[in-house]
Amino acid sequence: MRTRFITAATAVSGFPETEWPEAAFLGRSNVGKSSLLNALTGARIARASQSPGRTQTINFFESERDGGHVMLTDLPGYGFARAPNKIRSQFPGFIESYLLGRPTLRVALLLLDSRRALEDEDKEVHAWLSERLSPPRATWVVLTKADKITKSKLKPAVLRMASELSAPPDRVFATSTTSGLGVVELRARLYGLGALTLG
Repeated sequence: MRTRFITAATAVSGFPETEWPEAAFLGRSNVGKSSLLNALTGARIARASQSPGRTQTINFFESERDGGHVMLTDLPGYGFARAPNKIRSQFPGFIESYLLGRPTLRVALLLLDSRRALEDEDKEVHAWLSERLSPPRATWVVLTKADKITKSKLKPAVLRMASELSAPPDRVFATSTTSGLGVVELRARLYGLGALTLG
């Protein structure tokens, strides 16, 4: 497996060219995005911080594993802008431009804390992604910190989350970077994108 940092960008002009399918990671600033990226790649590519909202750029990583070659992007977290119901306050211009205009983007992974109830912001962001990202782009929901939920309650929790978001159950993943729950399965789906043909 090989993963390397490519660049950090705050404008379209800084987005790197790539021939590989791309997967974007986004979520609240304290959802465990950096930890999941590190677990999926098996490398310490993203720095987990005790201070939410540290990531202010789109960070691009090229990663190869098990024959799959993908570009992974770490997007700034949302949840600290005090402007409810305004998606533009959650997605600054360069992030919106990336999500809507990046030709190699194939999936946006929205990370949600499995222990917490959905907030309006979460629903709005998922709805925005689902409505604006047309095929072949897709939206996956990744529930983090799922080791905090008992096994008997985990599947009902996943199904409830899928129902609340009107998301296909096969696009909702429960994961834990502490126990490793769901990481192998999500990794297989993620690097499987590397077999897709762009265009």
